[in-house]
Amino acid sequence: MTTSRWIAALVCAIASLVVVLADAGARDGSRPSAPPGAVRALWVWKSDAVLDGGARELVETATAAGITDIYLYLRAGTYVAREAQIERTLTMLARHGIRVWGMEGWRGYFSDVEGPRGLLAAADALVAFNARNTAAFAGFHSDLEPHDGQDVGQARFHNGRAQSQLTAPQRSDRDAVLAEWLKIHETLAGTMRAAGLAYGGALPDWVDDYYGEPVTLGAQGRREPLLARLMPLFAHYVIMSYNTDPGQVVTRVSGEMAYARSLSSPPQVIVGVCTGC
Repeated sequence: MTTSRWIAALVCAIASLVVVLADAGARDGSRPSAPPGAVRALWVWKSDAVLDGGARELVETATAAGITDIYLYLRAGTYVAREAQIERTLTMLARHGIRVWGMEGWRGYFSDVEGPRGLLAAADALVAFNARNTAAFAGFHSDLEPHDGQDVGQARFHNGRAQSQLTAPQRSDRDAVLAEWLKIHETLAGTMRAAGLAYGGALPDWVDDYYGEPVTLGAQGRREPLLARLMPLFAHYVIMSYNTDPGQVVTRVSGEMAYARSLSSPPQVIVGVCTGC
């Protein structure tokens, strides 16, 4: 597989904000480098291409780009069915200082479609894989979005409406899907914590501000910001900006960055920058 096809196979490149800004002025063709402790990560959805002999090319591409972490999409059954290939791939990437996370996610993992069983099973399979092998995953990464318009599920989020614009039934719908979303994240974070592993996730950029209003969740007769419940669950809090303009990206993630700074033990907030060939 050529490098250009590899790039096409990767949905988005994601990097910490400091790396995006630091590399903006690099024009000499040298390899990008992340400051100590920073994260420059890559989502890899076409994992079969990696396991079918593409690992070496992925290593070369990731090393040239200064990648520190890879989120590798794997279904629950793949951890056993392709165990030898996964172990070799992790070993190869580890030699170059690149951490690998198992990744899963789909709108269908909410209860209005098939429920979260497959997603939770993938996390359990990763933990079991680590227990059987010397080469190990750094943790589990979810990609789970609750909003509507993803070709599956019911219209429970009611896209395009700020909190104050919702009717009582619509507010109940949104609360239900957000509460389920939070519960899934809490369960996955607990599974990783019990195994001594890290939990990361891809989160939409509207959690702090949706059409000019904070996203809140009803609980025990009062409403509280969803961001305050979500962010502390993650080691990698990855914000999907769905934007290729770094200036626009900075604007979209400023609320999350400010909230992270207010925490005594914040996660690494990683800013997604969409790319193309």
